[in-house]
Amino acid sequence: MLTRPSYNELLKNIKSKYQLVTVAAKRAAQLVENANLARQGLVPKYRPPQVDFFGKNFLTIALEEISLGKVKLVQKPVKSVLPVEIVSSESSSEESRENRKEVFEENL
Repeated sequence: MLTRPSYNELLKNIKSKYQLVTVAAKRAAQLVENANLARQGLVPKYRPPQVDFFGKNFLTIALEEISLGKVKLVQKPVKSVLPVEIVSSESSSEESRENRKEVFEENL
């Protein structure tokens, strides 16, 4: 059960519970990757934790960052959808009848 930060505090910064879950999971994954890189003596790729993180798991750190407004959702523009070719229903139904007839005759 989530007690702190509260669910209502989290939804002030991110409006959808689905987006909240996605943002928290991605930020927690970034924190895990940073910790793994630091253990290997490499430079972390992402921003370090923006809250006190001693004795906390990565998801708790991510949720605290979201509640304090340190991590925000950035929406990318949606790419255009590929055009769809529309086939007239008359020709497609005739073709499907022919195909079914051929399959039926082959099975006899």
